[in-house]
Amino acid sequence: MTSLELQTKLAQIQNLRGLTYPVLRRLVQQGRLMKVREGEIIVGPRFGTKGAFVILEGAVSVVLPFGPVVSYLEANKMFGEIALLDGVERTAYCKAYTDCLLFEVPFGSFHADLATNPVVRAGMEELAVNRLNTNEAVREGMYRPDLEPPEKTELEVVEPAADAGGVELDDAPEPKPEAPKPPAVYATA
Repeated sequence: MTSLELQTKLAQIQNLRGLTYPVLRRLVQQGRLMKVREGEIIVGPRFGTKGAFVILEGAVSVVLPFGPVVSYLEANKMFGEIALLDGVERTAYCKAYTDCLLFEVPFGSFHADLATNPVVRAGMEELAVNRLNTNEAVREGMYRPDLEPPEKTELEVVEPAADAGGVELDDAPEPKPEAPKPPAVYATA
């Protein structure tokens, strides 16, 4: 996938439509593509990176700690924005429901380019409020989502482009044990 192809994909994401092409170019240069295998935890409370993510291919399940699946997110959706917008700990685990191709927006890029754009920020704040309300209602037993899991399909193999305009693809680490324990100490960004 070339940088231009990735910019075009990101420009189609609802929450990123307000970004200019120079900002999208900068996001692509600073972010990274990640291939994540089915069942791997991507982020969660005290676990994972400090970035936000865009699902390019595949599906991600959002699970409350010690709780049910709250939602399934498919291609062209973002996750991880709540913690970055509010400056708080992650509120749920995001786990690859299928093999996924993700784009990680780094912490610095998120705050420099996404959170400073009033249109993008307003859309992400609205999304965050809706997600937090749903999570709280599920946590308190007032709401039980009636979810239909997405169909599991094989991830199309995406190779980095050979030209200088290509974006590197980071392979996810080997699968972790069923109940991974996060490290006790975390570096801050």
